[in-house]
Amino acid sequence: MTDEKQNIEIRSGEVQEILGGVPSRLVRYGVLVFAAIFALIIIFSFVFHYPDILRSKIVVTTENPPATLVARATGKIDQLFVSDKEKVEAGQIIALIENPANYMDVLQLETLINKLQPNFDTLNFTPVVHLSRALQLGPVQEYYSQFLTRFQELKEFSERNYYLLREESYKEQLKNARILYDRMWEQKVAIDKEYQIKQRNYERQKKLVAGEVIATTELEKAESEMLSKKSQLDGLRSDLAQQQIDISQLDQKIIENEKEFHDLKIQYESALLEAFNNLKSASSDWFLTYLLRSPIDGTVSFNKFYAENQNIEQGDRAFTIVPDDMGAVIGKVELPVRGSGKVNEGLNVNVKFDNYPYMEFGMVRGIVKNVSLVPEDNFYMVEVNFPDGLTTNYGDQLQMQNQLTGQAEIITEDLRLIQRFFNPLKALWKERVK
Repeated sequence: MTDEKQNIEIRSGEVQEILGGVPSRLVRYGVLVFAAIFALIIIFSFVFHYPDILRSKIVVTTENPPATLVARATGKIDQLFVSDKEKVEAGQIIALIENPANYMDVLQLETLINKLQPNFDTLNFTPVVHLSRALQLGPVQEYYSQFLTRFQELKEFSERNYYLLREESYKEQLKNARILYDRMWEQKVAIDKEYQIKQRNYERQKKLVAGEVIATTELEKAESEMLSKKSQLDGLRSDLAQQQIDISQLDQKIIENEKEFHDLKIQYESALLEAFNNLKSASSDWFLTYLLRSPIDGTVSFNKFYAENQNIEQGDRAFTIVPDDMGAVIGKVELPVRGSGKVNEGLNVNVKFDNYPYMEFGMVRGIVKNVSLVPEDNFYMVEVNFPDGLTTNYGDQLQMQNQLTGQAEIITEDLRLIQRFFNPLKALWKERVK
């Protein structure tokens, strides 16, 4: 009875109301806390931004970057003309690498080439100049010998005057031939008149014989004289024709002589010009191979502790010329094609340099200045400017070296979190609508 009584009391309406009811204050506070949390999430999703970032490698240098001198030959440093940290000018010789040529002889050759250049520019191939045969030029020697040979050939050809003398001889023969032709013409005119007289005399004698005034012997004599003059006249005409042929042949010989002279002259001059250009090229190659020159004005820095008689290998970065005015700092980013359409001028770029760990030194901020119109090898070239130089977000000023490499983070879109959440839903909705 006692158990049944207790069961009835537990299931009674009063007990159930007490056990099943939730305190109204807890409900209110719970709803308020949930609403506050949800509101904070919504607010934070509007306040906080989540940027879209494209990452790629960057190389940072200056508008006037340092120039590196690379050895193009292997050997010892024969002569060192400057010292470390010395001011140099563009074209100044820094060092000479050991080679078979005599340095002073090569300089003498360079002076000779510069002296001859105006003559060859004006096609004056026979300048008055002394060419030494005792120069020791190493790899340039062969080209210098060829130039000497071609120069001597043209000089002898010009000094010999063979074709000029032969032309003068032909002209003298032509002059005499024309004088002889004129005299033969005068003789022919005189004989032609005599022939005309003999012919008229023959006609008269012929009429007299017909009238039986004179004997036939007189007619025969007149006819013989006429035929004799005619024969003499025909002979002169043949001689005149032959003389005219001789004159034409002499004219042709003069023309052929001039053509042969000009052809040979052009041949010698072309050979000399070719030898001169080959010599210039070989000399330039020697200077590029064995001499290290400064390409710009600046300060020379030795990449290694080089000294005379120290070995240097081909491809060694021997010296660096730091310009006095390096200009503004610029960066070059190779941007992959994927996602590159988001990159435009004016976007912010965060740069983390390999030389300076960003956790210790910070990042350098830059701005996209230019984007190439077409890709090369599936990469766009992006140029980045640094308005504050190499000052990091920590306030540190980084030291500019020959060039700096690192990681560039291009911030393409700085969207709110709420936009990040709704963009996928928006895309799905558009796809379903279509």
